[in-house]
Amino acid sequence: MRILFVCTGNTCRSPMAEKLLQKMANDKGLDIEVQSAGLFASQGFAASDHAVRVLRKKGIECTHASQPVTPELLEWADIILTMTESHRHTLWQKYPQYENKVYTLKEYTDLSPETNTRTAELDELYRELERKQEAFLAMNREEISRLEDEYQTLYNQLEQVRERLDDWRDQLMKETVEERNRIAVLEQQTPNYDISDPYGGPLEVYEQCAEEISHSLEQLLRIIEKNVNR
Repeated sequence: MRILFVCTGNTCRSPMAEKLLQKMANDKGLDIEVQSAGLFASQGFAASDHAVRVLRKKGIECTHASQPVTPELLEWADIILTMTESHRHTLWQKYPQYENKVYTLKEYTDLSPETNTRTAELDELYRELERKQEAFLAMNREEISRLEDEYQTLYNQLEQVRERLDDWRDQLMKETVEERNRIAVLEQQTPNYDISDPYGGPLEVYEQCAEEISHSLEQLLRIIEKNVNR
């Protein structure tokens, strides 16, 4: 299995996650390859001094050279784990073809029943929302297209045509209001999956960050071992 950790500059969080997971996997005899990269990383920078010190306390000597996220790295990875939801959304927007294997580390390792239930319900609601939207558009596509063409060619009737288009949109919103409201409620209940950036903080902050990462990595290894033993 190949895992890529992603943060911002690839000098603090993602290198710590990379080195910690590689040691934990080696200790358990698991065949895992690990790399890390940064969304805004420059090439070849060492890990931050505090990150190196934190890893050294855990018996890990950190030889690291930062690297930016590239399509080649994303293609290489089986799983892409980001430090924050912002990192995840950035990857989704820039590389939508890899969306199905990009998660935050904390999100991927959250196995609580509440999260599983909420995720399953959100997935079902999104599917139902998409089905209703597609059905509505399929039923009314010809008329909507005609009105949009008319809008372009009959500028003097712009406001009248716009109102008629708004009526169609209002109907679509009414058709999907229940799903949208439930999605909003469930998304507000989603836990914070970010791992805070320790950059610029004291050594204690880096140690807290490393412990936070380690906790999620233990969950990650349990997931991997479960999948390997299937």
